[in-house]
Amino acid sequence: MIKMKKIKTMNITPVYSKQSGFSLIELLVAMIIGLIVSLAVYTVLTTFEARKRTTTSVNDTSQANTYALYQLDKKLRSAGSGFSAGLQGVQASVSTFGCLLNVALNGAQLLPRLGAFPGAFASVNPNIRLAPVVILDNVAGAQGDIIIAMSGNSGAAETATPLTGIPSSTQLNVDNNINFKANDRVLAIRSPVGAAIQPCLFEQVENGFVPASAAVAVRLGGPYYQSTINGINLAGYIDNTQALNLGQAPQFEMFAVGNNNTMFSYDLLNPPSAAPESPNPSIFIEGAYQMHALYGIDNDGDPNVASINWVAPTGAYAAANLLTGTVAANTLLSTIKAVKIGLITRTALLEREIVSGASVTLFANATPLVVNLDNPNFRYQTAEITVPVRNSLMLENIIFRR
Repeated sequence: MIKMKKIKTMNITPVYSKQSGFSLIELLVAMIIGLIVSLAVYTVLTTFEARKRTTTSVNDTSQANTYALYQLDKKLRSAGSGFSAGLQGVQASVSTFGCLLNVALNGAQLLPRLGAFPGAFASVNPNIRLAPVVILDNVAGAQGDIIIAMSGNSGAAETATPLTGIPSSTQLNVDNNINFKANDRVLAIRSPVGAAIQPCLFEQVENGFVPASAAVAVRLGGPYYQSTINGINLAGYIDNTQALNLGQAPQFEMFAVGNNNTMFSYDLLNPPSAAPESPNPSIFIEGAYQMHALYGIDNDGDPNVASINWVAPTGAYAAANLLTGTVAANTLLSTIKAVKIGLITRTALLEREIVSGASVTLFANATPLVVNLDNPNFRYQTAEITVPVRNSLMLENIIFRR
């Protein structure tokens, strides 16, 4: 009998590798750390973006301030060019300043304006009178003052040319027409009658006109030519008529801060227009808050800085008193030798916290003016310039004689 040998079997137990991972607590801790880091990054980015917006907004208002004052400086320095230099035997400021401007364009009367001016200029008197610079104090509808500046640019005939005879409806007769060119704008003026300044007619030399040294006629024509404006006929200028050449691009403009923190300019020699390519009024700068100005007055005939007195455009120097169309008013106009302009700009960014005071002060070294601010959560900037009115500085101190 064969004896079977019992074979022992081995029990094999499978070996599993140890698995690694995060516990729930570890996951929660990691999520909290990630959230804290995200919040920190968001805070840094938010702070950086807020500072960038503030810096950009402040820079924008600074550039607007600089640009506006630079442009106003150029325009006011030349104010009075073409009509301040003098008339034959008559002091220019007495005879020309304050004359009622009669202007037509393409047969339509521009000045005196038939109706109110648009926008921020709605309260300006439609009877515009000739003057190098006039400040209208705190005009309704405007934020602060309105400045009116007028200048010609002929460069060839800065003094008036006397007429040798009664003008016709289409022609001026002068001693010599060499100082006139085609398309020049010309003011026909008369000497005062008593104490009253006579109206002036804004005309234009015809397009085909060619000056000649021996010629005496200046033919009129073109868009700005009109023989009769506002009931005043050129042929009715019968005595002491003279012609002031204003050149081909005279600038008769008004400046004011209006709605939406915008400064506007209005061209008095063009009609109101909403056309995008040639708006009138047009935007001068954005970000403006208020504009104010002072007159620099010379009462002693010595127009150096030490003798200039700074006065507000009120009282005797209110626009209504300066532009009465009298010799006495024009004598006051002739004492204006400089203008000081203060411009306040405001950022477009509304800050969360208060960043400005309740008011700012302009003209601290002259005639201080405190301007209240409407919202301290905006940032405000002030800038001032002093502009000499060079054509007024050159006026001779001549006693008016008729």
